[in-house]
Amino acid sequence: METLKENILSFPAKTFLRTLAAVSLVMGLTACPGGGGGGGAPPAPVPIDPYGGNCGSCASQIVNPVTLGIVQMTSSMGGVTFTNMEVVGDARYVIPNASGNNYNHYQGPIAMRGQMVVNSNQQDSWSPCQLPMGTYDVQTYEVGTMSNYPMNLVSIPRLMTTSGAIEIVLQGYFINANSFYSSIGFMRVNGNTCSQNFWDTFY
Repeated sequence: METLKENILSFPAKTFLRTLAAVSLVMGLTACPGGGGGGGAPPAPVPIDPYGGNCGSCASQIVNPVTLGIVQMTSSMGGVTFTNMEVVGDARYVIPNASGNNYNHYQGPIAMRGQMVVNSNQQDSWSPCQLPMGTYDVQTYEVGTMSNYPMNLVSIPRLMTTSGAIEIVLQGYFINANSFYSSIGFMRVNGNTCSQNFWDTFY
């Protein structure tokens, strides 16, 4: 059975995650108002809007939705794939450039939506969390941010599936308009809190 990475992080992975964490602290994450930590079941997913995919309570953050790219990502272990992930920003922050890619030089709020395909059951060895095999619709629950330095960095604090109550955190960057490199962690599955080791790199 294929599983997500659960071993000690390699040096490159550690460096990448630490860099992302440091940049996120400088940038700050744009989050929905309200909420809070603690145990219990995760909040019910907010219905996706027909274009932007941003959480309903954060719609004011992405006033003029525009697609920055549609990307595919597969985990390094091959067990999970994200497909047709539409990366959505606000047209007010798009800077036209010669390449024609909306994501170049973009700096502002970000949302994502698409599908997650779990090819085989993925078990977290340090918690009851398991990603059951299947296909899940994914939407943004908390709007994230994108910085044009460094690396067109994208940070989204919470994505959620519309079934299975899977909560996901994502940090990564555009390779091109159709490719994305990211570190993705699974925070909760069906009300169970996952360990911090339940993550993988996706590209």
